[in-house]
Amino acid sequence: MTVRSDPGSVEWLALGTLATVWLAASFGAAASAHIDRVGQMALLAMGAVVALGRGGLGRPHRWLLVVASIMIAAGAAADRRWVPVEREPYVGEVVLSTDPRGGWPVVWAEGTLADGRRVEVRGTAEVASALESASAGDRLRIDADLAPIDDTAHHRSRHLVGRASINTLHQRLGPAGWRRPVEWVRQVVVDGAPIHDEAAAALYLGLVVGDDRAQDVVQRSRFRAAGLTHLLAVSGQNVAFVLAAVSPVIRRLGRRSRLGAVALVLIVFAVVTRLEPSVLRATWTAAVATWALLTGRASTGVTTVSAAVSLVLLVDPSLRLSLGFRLSVAATLGILVLGPLCLARLRGPSWLRAAVAVTVSAQLGVLPLLDRTFGPVPLASLPANVLAGPAAGAVMTWGMTVGPLLGLFGPAPAIRRLAELPVRLALRWLDGVAAFSADLPLPGIDVPALLVAGGLWGLISLVVGPRGRRPLLVIVAVASAVAIVRAPTPPPPWIELTPGAELVRLTDGDDDLTVLVLDRPAMVDLVDALVSRQTGHIDLLIALHGGRATRDVVAAVRGVAANPLVLAPAQHRIPGAVRIQAPVVLGDGPTGLLMQPAAGDRLEVVVTGRSAHVITEGWGKLPDD
Repeated sequence: MTVRSDPGSVEWLALGTLATVWLAASFGAAASAHIDRVGQMALLAMGAVVALGRGGLGRPHRWLLVVASIMIAAGAAADRRWVPVEREPYVGEVVLSTDPRGGWPVVWAEGTLADGRRVEVRGTAEVASALESASAGDRLRIDADLAPIDDTAHHRSRHLVGRASINTLHQRLGPAGWRRPVEWVRQVVVDGAPIHDEAAAALYLGLVVGDDRAQDVVQRSRFRAAGLTHLLAVSGQNVAFVLAAVSPVIRRLGRRSRLGAVALVLIVFAVVTRLEPSVLRATWTAAVATWALLTGRASTGVTTVSAAVSLVLLVDPSLRLSLGFRLSVAATLGILVLGPLCLARLRGPSWLRAAVAVTVSAQLGVLPLLDRTFGPVPLASLPANVLAGPAAGAVMTWGMTVGPLLGLFGPAPAIRRLAELPVRLALRWLDGVAAFSADLPLPGIDVPALLVAGGLWGLISLVVGPRGRRPLLVIVAVASAVAIVRAPTPPPPWIELTPGAELVRLTDGDDDLTVLVLDRPAMVDLVDALVSRQTGHIDLLIALHGGRATRDVVAAVRGVAANPLVLAPAQHRIPGAVRIQAPVVLGDGPTGLLMQPAAGDRLEVVVTGRSAHVITEGWGKLPDD
């Protein structure tokens, strides 16, 4: 059968879908540093089969081989272009590409040097405070030391070739050229955040523009444990709300003007949200879909996403290494491919079926990536996303309509407080859902077992007849429910939560004590571990150091666990902590703990049961402060 180029032809639609899917998949493979010439030729041969497979190379498909050749050549050379910097001093200008993150004593951001090299800009001590107040687009005149950066997938995906440690920040200048109006738009959106509640404002900015820097570590960890972090990363949902907000104006334009207006809105939105990988995927997909709609081209969702992914990777091959980009693509394809299947098998009100189908299909799409990168995905993420979805959509809609108007015109405080009431209620609901879901004692999902169960389910559906199918499927469903979830195991008496943080469970008389020992841990990793393990009760917190950094970590832990008794060195800066000025022994069971003052104004702790030094007597009481 000859392939017709008529956009309404079924053959064209099927071939177009297959071709664009192949195009995206082949480029993902071709961009790898490990593919050889034989693999590249095999991919080109696959493209020829796809294009010629239905009776001839039709005119609409000739571009496939050309684009595929360019993409394979670009992908094969992508990794060779990454060359780390040499150690050398640098005096000159750097333009920040991202907003600074972190806090005292270290603040960092990404920036571009005058010669075009992209580096991680890092400031400590006094420089940290000045760098923290800057934003993306600002130009900094610095005196810094350049050093090569680790060769990781993340650094390659961000084009980071070095680290610039600032010695002196001479001058800070605002954005120049086209970035000025874009930054003004962003500031209007930021000014629309609730002004009477810092926690609500931080969550609002994360949902609307993907800026989660102001979120405290406890709230951020609860969103991660509940599987709701994707709400704080701008994606296709945000793009859809933006286009919906401007659609009344765009509809009044002609077809060509409409396409240009949509392109302008998408570009401004992408820059306002800092050109994150998930944003690039979403905006390119929206652009391809708009082009197909306005030009009358037949297209399916999978075709649109595949074409958008191909175009994005053609522009920036290194994005294939970005976890955020891959998660965004996987979630979108999960919704497009699995969503209709889930929807057809659910029962109940249409709005509930749609919400559950989208949530389940998106989660299934990203499960393999999440499991491989972060470990078991919490089962609580499924109900959490269903409960949080409508509220998140309401906040995003408000943030694209009412919020900017409040930020632009600045009404009286009483009027603004009244106008903010709906969004504050939605934000409080989201925060409550995250906290509740993070505390649910549900196990994680075993992805390999889930894949095996899905394969068995499909095999039975295809091979077994209708009579024997139902009992077998019931057996597989029950067995899958048992195998897929990972039941929690009893906690061991001692465990290293994160490097620098140990959790010890011991018996002291009639009391069972949970003790957290801190030795310069990373705050975010520690709070994540406490939330994911649902360690909501800590009796004692022993800080081996008493400085400012430890004080901040203790404050974060207090926000997660019930207020524990804090033990610290004699010279500490931790409010309410008890000073340890003499040796103290706790525990009369198989696990014990000795703490005593050590050199350099710190504490030394020995845990029996994993140390050669076993304490058998001399158990004492806590000294008075």
